[in-house]
Amino acid sequence: HNYRVVCQDSCQPSLKPLSNTQYLLAAAYLKHEVSWQIFSLVEVSQCTFQAAMGSSTKARYGRRSPLTQFASDSFCPARCGCCNCSLKRYLTAFLCHMGLIIIFGFRCSIGVATGHFRDSERNATAGASVAKSGVHWSTSQLSTVESSYFWGYMVLQIPAGIVATRYPATLVYSLTTLGSSVINILLPLCIRSSAELTIVARVLQGLLEGFSYPACNGILSHWAPPLERSRLSTIVFCGGFFGSFLGLLSSGWLSERFGWPVMFYLYGALGVAWFCVFTACVSEKPSSDRCITDEEREYIEIEIGESFSSKHVISTAPWLKIFTSMPVYAIIVANFVRNWTFYLMITEPTKYFDDVFGYGMSKSGFFASLPHLVMSVVVPVSGVIADELRKRWLSTTAVRKIFNTLGFGVRGLFLLGVGYTSDATTATVCMIIGVGFSGCCMAGYNANHLDIAPRYASCLMGLSNGIGTVGSILVPIVTMQLVKDRSRASWSNVFLITSIINFVGVIFYAMFASGEKHSWAEAPADEEPWEPPTPTATAFKDVGYDNEEVFEALEDDTSRNVADATPADFSKSPLFPTRANFVQQS
Repeated sequence: HNYRVVCQDSCQPSLKPLSNTQYLLAAAYLKHEVSWQIFSLVEVSQCTFQAAMGSSTKARYGRRSPLTQFASDSFCPARCGCCNCSLKRYLTAFLCHMGLIIIFGFRCSIGVATGHFRDSERNATAGASVAKSGVHWSTSQLSTVESSYFWGYMVLQIPAGIVATRYPATLVYSLTTLGSSVINILLPLCIRSSAELTIVARVLQGLLEGFSYPACNGILSHWAPPLERSRLSTIVFCGGFFGSFLGLLSSGWLSERFGWPVMFYLYGALGVAWFCVFTACVSEKPSSDRCITDEEREYIEIEIGESFSSKHVISTAPWLKIFTSMPVYAIIVANFVRNWTFYLMITEPTKYFDDVFGYGMSKSGFFASLPHLVMSVVVPVSGVIADELRKRWLSTTAVRKIFNTLGFGVRGLFLLGVGYTSDATTATVCMIIGVGFSGCCMAGYNANHLDIAPRYASCLMGLSNGIGTVGSILVPIVTMQLVKDRSRASWSNVFLITSIINFVGVIFYAMFASGEKHSWAEAPADEEPWEPPTPTATAFKDVGYDNEEVFEALEDDTSRNVADATPADFSKSPLFPTRANFVQQS
């Protein structure tokens, strides 16, 4: 009955007979019906079949269309409907996650190193290390080295999205991370040489790492089924948060015990090792992966549907509609808010704890890393919860807005507590709760690119992340101007401004965000339509017959017009056994 409703809503005036593939899928689908006679193929055509298989029926059914549900059940040997028996897509997400851990380790290493250089006059141990290394930089040189990374990072965000669309995203991600790893290994040599050479190296590193987020979105556009999109994207992108925790914690420990160059060598070597593993294990698409099971490949292709056939040619991107879309601007504003607060929490907490509560740099680094540890747990958990809410109760738009509000709203509220408390324990707890809860926004705006335009997800990520990087550049400049006297009142102003920015982000995103696919993100009219994959032997056997009987039946029925079939014909056809016979044969 559900399938007939879909057909009546979707079919065109001119009906075409089913192809053999569609005929078999429809036959297999019948085994799920209580009454076989209510299913008629009169209304079925090429267009209606694709509509039933695609995501256009989500609004009517709340989840998936009947045939999409059948495909998920039939292609999963465990009959769990989610294909958990084969998890290559989760291995792909995990390796992307590990790449971001290493990349964020690069970012934390330079901050810890310059912290040692800056404190050379106040810390005898650090001063001896600096003198031995021959590093004599002024305060302006140190700040320039820290910010130079974001010059390159911001410049290539939009071009990075284009490159990740034109070329395999897996290749872009792996090669740029390898290049950044090599630069990280060479950074100690650059630091010992001159500040100018270090700045050049940092700009190049920022240019290369600017590809990371667009490339990860490009990978997810091929590997993340719609109802697992929040879960997989949060697994990938929480690598940045866990990488910040490990980077702040390990870099401080390594630099104190083995000298500041060691952390550059270690993270660089890890990046090279990651490149080898990632290249060997991850393919651009499920269809080109040699290790994925047929069941998982077909499950992913059916769930993603139309986006799998697109060639992602950037020349087809409707840039005018993109730049006039308010949901796109909602993502951009959210990205700015996230970058401002996130990099404030990476670069400034150690100074805050040192200035306001008198902690040393090592102790400050420990407390500064704790919020990122909590965030790395909150991010994947929020992704799982978001997916479950989308499956069972709420629309995608509602889920994105709720989680973005939780992330930005709770963070803004508790950062006020950080700025205006006089107790170190209270400040630490507020920072952990506020920054930790901000991980919810990764199931909000950060997964939103794939919702509204899966074809152009890499481009949208590059656009939003590029503009959002302005927040990363501005936050150290504003903070430096506000805390010249390093007083508690000055730091209160910093956190007050940050809280206001977060609340503005909550309001703007709640007003203009959307979780529905936009019309301008559809495939061009002249593009080849997506064809569902051929059923596997598993699907044939589910009908109740082995492959030979199925193909013999096909040969016998090739002259029939399936659109003229009647319920009586179904009972005679070997492809349509009666329910009693089916149960008996099973």
